[in-house]
Amino acid sequence: MTNKINQARKVASDSVKSRHKTLLDALNVILNIIRILLELINALFL
Repeated sequence: MTNKINQARKVASDSVKSRHKTLLDALNVILNIIRILLELINALFL
């Protein structure tokens, strides 16, 4: 019985981890785009 509970808990934590990973990946992409845009703006105005 406890084994089943632990297994369910592990599956839940794994899905949360993967969700957090995709969120972090999306944030990284957004930050990279912002950084590139800022560099372009600097290049244009300097």
